[in-house]
Amino acid sequence: MLQIYFGDMPEAIYNTAVYFLNVYEDEWITDEFVREIIRREQ
Repeated sequence: MLQIYFGDMPEAIYNTAVYFLNVYEDEWITDEFVREIIRREQ
């Protein structure tokens, strides 16, 4: 669900690319269950 907030929020993530690079774990992509889901989406 998309939620839109106006104004500054201390807990908000403004740069999702940087956030993802800093919290990424290999298991998010290398897990066989995840790989199967990705295959189905193509």
